[in-house]
Amino acid sequence: MAFILSDLLTDSDWRAAVDLLLSRRREVMLIQVLSPAELDPQLSGRHTFCDAEETGARASRLTMDVDRDALRAYRETVRQFLAETRRFCASRAVPYMLMRSDERAEEALRTKGLHGGTDPMSFVYPAGCGRCWRWACSPRYA
Repeated sequence: MAFILSDLLTDSDWRAAVDLLLSRRREVMLIQVLSPAELDPQLSGRHTFCDAEETGARASRLTMDVDRDALRAYRETVRQFLAETRRFCASRAVPYMLMRSDERAEEALRTKGLHGGTDPMSFVYPAGCGRCWRWACSPRYA
């Protein structure tokens, strides 16, 4: 089994990596981790943003005025990105969970993953019973 734990905010093609693992008959589970500020920023005014994964002179920087319209556009982009990620995983029968970086991993897996939970951003059950995370419930692994 392959667990992918990532924010998926990358220039590399994470979808190709998932497809490669599946082509090698691996069971794949994708957990996307985003900070509360990435999911729902509470900003206004002029801000400079920099890529946390780059350092020094290579670090990308963007200075902009953040207003309601900018926040609305950002939130819609995030919503579309998460929906696209869920659709991709569902189309390949890959369980997916969105986890906030301020959540305890054990609690998130227990409440969202293993028991399904009621959070609309919890695991996607593309096939199977929809109540648990058991490969035996999925026709792909039957």
